[in-house]
This record gives sequence, C-alpha cells and structure tokens, in this order.
Amino acid sequence: RWIAEQIMVEAATQALPLADQNFDKELATYRRALLLHRYEDAYVQQRIERTVDEDEARVFYEDQPHLFPLTDYVVRARFLHLPEGDDGDLEQVRELLASSDTADYTPLEQWCINHGAVHSLDPDAWWYLDQLLREIPMQIYRADRQLADRRLMEFTQEGRRHLLVILEHALKDDPAPFALVKPRIEALVLHGRRQALLLELEEKLVTAAWANGKVKKQQ
Repeated sequence: RWIAEQIMVEAATQALPLADQNFDKELATYRRALLLHRYEDAYVQQRIERTVDEDEARVFYEDQPHLFPLTDYVVRARFLHLPEGDDGDLEQVRELLASSDTADYTPLEQWCINHGAVHSLDPDAWWYLDQLLREIPMQIYRADRQLADRRLMEFTQEGRRHLLVILEHALKDDPAPFALVKPRIEALVLHGRRQALLLELEEKLVTAAWANGKVKKQQ
C-alpha cells in the first residue's frame, strides 16, 4: 500500500500545476484547528467535574423529556428459555420467576445455570422490544395490551420452552425511562459542562486581550 501511495503522489506531482500543489493556506487552517483543540481539551480536562450525581441527572431528564423519545417499545422484564422436556422443578421455577422477592433471584439463577437455561433475571434491565423478541419470540399482535400484561407468560416454540414476566413497559414515542437513557444524560451533562468551560475560557482571554491593549476598537 505504501509503494502504491508513493507512485500516486509522484504522478500527482507531475500532473498538477504548481499552483494546485500549494497547500499553505489549508495547512495553516488545519494547524490552527489542531492548536485550538489541544489547548481547549487541556483546559477542560484540568477543570471539568466528571461526576454526574443521580439528582442532577434526574433534573436534566425531567426538564427536557423531549430529548429522549422512544423509537420502539421498551420493557423491564425477566425471562428464561431452555430445551423443551427439561422440565424438572418447573412449577417452582414459575413461582420464582413471578416473585418480586429479591431473595428468590439467587436460587432461580442457580437453577438456570444448572439446567443450561438462557436467562435474564435482572429486574432493572430494560429491553427494546426487538431485542427481547430475539430471545423470547412471542407473537405480537396488540403490543400496547400485551406489554401491559403482568402475568407470567409461557409458550413453546421450535423445541424450546419460554417463560417471561414483564415488570414495566413504555410505549413508542413516549419519553424513554430514566434508567434506560441515564448514560446518555450523563454524556449530555458533561458536554454542557465542557461548553460552559470553553465559553468561560473565551471570555477570560478576550477580556484580558482588551485590558492589555492587544485588541483595538476599529476607528
């Protein structure tokens, strides 16, 4: 690749007029951009507070819910699936999966591990509907009604038994749940802090330049 590039550069040098080979203006512009970026980045890195606490993130979310519209249905759900026929203790598994007692999570997870069941038992995990359907291929015909059903769902398909409990859901075009967009909120808050620091830097430098006579009013 390097040899081919050198051949192309030589061909371009021979083919283009000298005026088209002068990049001093572009290089100067590029250098200024690099200098500014390096300087601004160093200034921000030395001063920015990187921690975004829960209260600040939630205030940002509640003040600007329009920034977080859902493009798909989302659910908080717990589920498992395993080969059909491996039904040992299945009645107890149904009870554990439907339970809201956190003490039931550990024995259920151990059962899933022992039986090789694919599972997601974290009650705080949010799933986009298309992601969930890759794991639990339920038939969707009235999503708003089906996702509002909090009963244990169970069905078999293609030789696997699927069990699902939906704990919470949000509809398409609604504001996304806070927990789902919290990482994005934190990034937006940090971006806002960065912009504020850069504005502070600019104002400080311009004020100092005026005070030191480096900038003069136009006559």
